[in-house]
Amino acid sequence: MLSCRRVNRSEVPSIALELLLQAELERNRGVAVALGTLDGQPLAGVGDIEPMRITRAAAKKLRGETDDPFVSAFAGTSFSMSVVDLPEGIPVLVTAVGAPGLSTYVERGVVRILS
Repeated sequence: MLSCRRVNRSEVPSIALELLLQAELERNRGVAVALGTLDGQPLAGVGDIEPMRITRAAAKKLRGETDDPFVSAFAGTSFSMSVVDLPEGIPVLVTAVGAPGLSTYVERGVVRILS
């Protein structure tokens, strides 16, 4: 008998995103994980840091604004980002703070939930 790899599920997209990000946080033992738009607006986030701080910093870092105070606040901290293209052509940005990287599970999960 196969066991389900996802213990917690939800049909509600906002809750499903939180559960996905929480699983990513636990998998990589990070401090926080957030999902946002390329202009820095938060869509979801979990962990010890306010999602808006993470999404703003990630958007600015992606644009090359490394001297910005939002970005420099994370200097010396692991900061992994991945742009995920949704099927509708809308890109979103997944960011992990304090983790060595992002898993492909989180990218696929974001596409599945938001499609």
